[in-house]
Amino acid sequence: MTVEPMTAVERFWRNVDRSAGANGCWPWIGALNDRGYGIASVDSRRIRAHRFAYFLLNGQMPEGDTDHTCHNGSGCVGGSRCRHRACCNPAHLEDVTRKVNRKRGNAQDVRGTQAERTHCPQGHEYTDANTWRDRNNYRFCRTCNRERHRTKKGSK
Repeated sequence: MTVEPMTAVERFWRNVDRSAGANGCWPWIGALNDRGYGIASVDSRRIRAHRFAYFLLNGQMPEGDTDHTCHNGSGCVGGSRCRHRACCNPAHLEDVTRKVNRKRGNAQDVRGTQAERTHCPQGHEYTDANTWRDRNNYRFCRTCNRERHRTKKGSK
């Protein structure tokens, strides 16, 4: 008796919890990256799981950002623990520009837009000494970054 190897699509869906039904969130139960997004391996390539779910429904990769519409208006403030980032339900995903995705995410945030925030999601103040910016000019908390690295070193 020979056992046929699973296809990439079969392996992918094995890592998605679809028990919430057609309208519910389908969380990725495989590996997550440090920002809370599911990471799938497809043809020896790592890809964000929700983007692959979008591809499976639409037959093409999203051109821009993939907005988790289940997050919008949910009251969730986001961050790496946002449960919506792991959602792979294609009905909850929409291909939008980065600007639209950021605006939608911030529009429902009780703390206002990114630029108006004075503290990171963990409550550390954004000061010149405690803030660094990436090449896209997004702010990051140095205290949280140090804590992340300390936690990673401690787990080795």
